[in-house]
Amino acid sequence: MLLYTSMSIAFAPSTIDWCEANYTLSNIIAEPYNTFSGLFIAITAYILQQKLENTSLYKKYTSSFSNISFLLFITSLGTIFFHGSLLFLFQLLDEIPMLLIGLQYTYILKNIEYDMSLPEVKTYGILDFLPTIVSHAMFLIPFAYYIHSYAQIMLFHFLIKCIETVVVFKLYRLSKNINRWFFSRIFQLYGNCIPQLCTHVISGINAKKIIKTYTYIGLIVYITSMGIWVAENMFCEKLRQFQLHAIWHMLSSIGIFYLNMIMIKYVEIISISKKLE
Repeated sequence: MLLYTSMSIAFAPSTIDWCEANYTLSNIIAEPYNTFSGLFIAITAYILQQKLENTSLYKKYTSSFSNISFLLFITSLGTIFFHGSLLFLFQLLDEIPMLLIGLQYTYILKNIEYDMSLPEVKTYGILDFLPTIVSHAMFLIPFAYYIHSYAQIMLFHFLIKCIETVVVFKLYRLSKNINRWFFSRIFQLYGNCIPQLCTHVISGINAKKIIKTYTYIGLIVYITSMGIWVAENMFCEKLRQFQLHAIWHMLSSIGIFYLNMIMIKYVEIISISKKLE
């Protein structure tokens, strides 16, 4: 009986039907624009994996970024099948990997803070507590369907916003500390470094400049994509023809790419500082 109930829930209609008009281009694909735009997530996963193969990082970071690349590919499949079928089973395949990706980001950021010896890593605060809550509560998402479809929607969005909050605040904390840490570890060597170390120092300076550029681009893309997401949900009838959710998929893919590149550059700077010790 439990198996039958679980299967009936899994193949039940999704709890969300997005703004795009259904079955307009095909009798098979429910939301064609949202479906095909899911390919951008797979492209991001592929590009990230190619970047990793051409970048030398510590093993713990390489494995974490590889996990993210794999989960992005799974998310892409989930997105394509979810928007193509509007079935709850594929909605879960879209949502659960998103949360797992977010948890990987919090893990990477925690390691970066630890390797930079930031004072915040000595205390267990709310930014460490929230990922723990999410890692346990995410398994309740499928069962929230038994309560009400809105319960499932609210639980997922609450958890994903918790993860987003942690990632944003940790990135802010890193950006606030990077100048002081960078000067004490790398920049002060610039004036009198020996030739073989000057190369590392210059690489560190360039990586820091790239972080600043990527952060500005990432913020612009993130704010724009969130504005599009909110606008579509609030004014669906007026904006339906613009396929904003598909555009959100594309912008989110770009934003995720820059988020990964920012973190990779932080790891590169840490690696450079250790070579100078």
